[in-house]
Amino acid sequence: MPKNTRDNLEHKKFAPLTQAKTKIGKSEIALRDSEKKYRSLFENMLDGFAFCQMIFDEQNNPVDFVYLEINAAFERLTGLKREAVVGKKVTEAIPGTEKANPELFEIYGRVALTCREERFDIFFKPLSKWFSISAYCPQKGYFAAVFEDITGRKKMEQEVSNSLEDSKRRESEISALLKSSKAVLQNKEFPDSARAIFDAAKELIGATAGYVALLSDNGRENDVLFLDAGGLPCTVDPSLPMPIRGLRAEAYNSGKVAVENDFNKSEWKKFMPDGHVQLKSVLFAPLMIEQRPVGVIGLANKLGGFTKRDAEMAMAFGEIASVALANSKMLEMLEENEKELKMHSEHLEGLVEERTKMLKDSERMATIGQTAAMVGHDIRNPLQAITGDLYLARAELASLPVSDEKNNALESLAEIEKNVDYINKIVADLQDFARPLKPNAEETNLKLIIDQLIVKNGLPDNIEVNVRVDAEKVVADSTFINRIMYNLVNNAVQAMPKGGQLTIHAYKEANDVVISVKDTGVGIPEAVKGKLFTPMFTTKAKGQGFGLAVIKRMTEALGGTVSFESQEGKGTTFIVRLPPRS
Repeated sequence: MPKNTRDNLEHKKFAPLTQAKTKIGKSEIALRDSEKKYRSLFENMLDGFAFCQMIFDEQNNPVDFVYLEINAAFERLTGLKREAVVGKKVTEAIPGTEKANPELFEIYGRVALTCREERFDIFFKPLSKWFSISAYCPQKGYFAAVFEDITGRKKMEQEVSNSLEDSKRRESEISALLKSSKAVLQNKEFPDSARAIFDAAKELIGATAGYVALLSDNGRENDVLFLDAGGLPCTVDPSLPMPIRGLRAEAYNSGKVAVENDFNKSEWKKFMPDGHVQLKSVLFAPLMIEQRPVGVIGLANKLGGFTKRDAEMAMAFGEIASVALANSKMLEMLEENEKELKMHSEHLEGLVEERTKMLKDSERMATIGQTAAMVGHDIRNPLQAITGDLYLARAELASLPVSDEKNNALESLAEIEKNVDYINKIVADLQDFARPLKPNAEETNLKLIIDQLIVKNGLPDNIEVNVRVDAEKVVADSTFINRIMYNLVNNAVQAMPKGGQLTIHAYKEANDVVISVKDTGVGIPEAVKGKLFTPMFTTKAKGQGFGLAVIKRMTEALGGTVSFESQEGKGTTFIVRLPPRS
């Protein structure tokens, strides 16, 4: 057989085998390429991936699972390395998981048994992260989990939720404060206003019990207006006075809210009488009039205890109740004045012309007093609501980021507060002129009053202030001295619209304490000097003419005198002379 023929036969004999080997080689290559391709996709997934075998106990309850494979995203999202995870149980790789997140075992076990896919969000406590997980079952007893880190999204959702809650809370606070302010307008008697204010405070803050009480005349006891036991047993007679001691005394002495959230373990428990309502948490907010404590709002037994915000709101309710009490006392005083006027009127008909003139003057002054009291009452109420709204508005602005809009809003609030202070000054003058004056004899620090007055008033930059205090102490009612000095300084500033010099000098002359307030302003025309201390007389474009009348009344109530020296165009000096108190 020729050689080439034999070669052709051999070639035909082994050709199928060669072709088969060629096909197998291409399949292996394709398989390797495919594996490489999917391995690349697997490793470059943005989501974490874990392939695990579930471990069950004899009762078929899931107790653990083994990591068979993870991808690079798993390492990146969890911070766990492959060598610390693959081939290990989760209880070994991440100790404490079974206690921190037992629900994870239940879900994965369910997927591995039923081969049904499940999607869920979970806060994975060992890593302090939120994950969104899709779990499916490649084969029974196994599961694969694909997950992404949603911690940022959850935090954002929580921030939005917190913002909504804050907004609702502020809306509730404003509504409760407005409701309380409305009660002041609607109720003449303080117990009625106090009950409405207490109920609004109790509902907003979340207390279940409490009371409102006023300080007794001797300043040693609480006279309870009403007591709300919140459905708990109480055998103590609420009509009996409560001694000023314990946590109540803290509120009275400091003029601030006093709080105790673990009353049963506190030092205050020893003051609680038998039969008293059982207390867990307690809050006391003082009622203040002219910086003096006159009563208290007590709240008790809030679930979870009272917060700092609760204390702030309780103080706001206490301020509204203080206004209600002041208004009620003013109305009582007005009624007493009316009764006295009526009694005098009944005995004045038969008097001579001089006595008739005195009657007319008395009636005129009573009318002024009634007008002052009514105007003071009607203005104080909306003024308090405005003050409450300003407080809330400033608190809300404080939480906003710095911006031109925020600065503009703060400037507007400052201007509003300035005008509110001016209205308060007018109301104070009206009420000081109308009410009977009963000063207290107490040692008063003149220098402290003058220094605080200069700082609080915020005098214009074009006014130079010189203060000299050679007589630092005087025995006189500090409230009266403060009002006298405030009106004198305010008048001096208004007399110098283009600027000037304000000089305050306190000194002793013989046994008297003398206070002079001098300005370099426009001076007082000769034609009006005789009417200067007359009520409702004023030379200014705005004002009611009670300022100097109040100064004269208060100075005379202290046993002193007030006079002035003035030259038109050169300035005025007011001189208050206070004799020693016996």
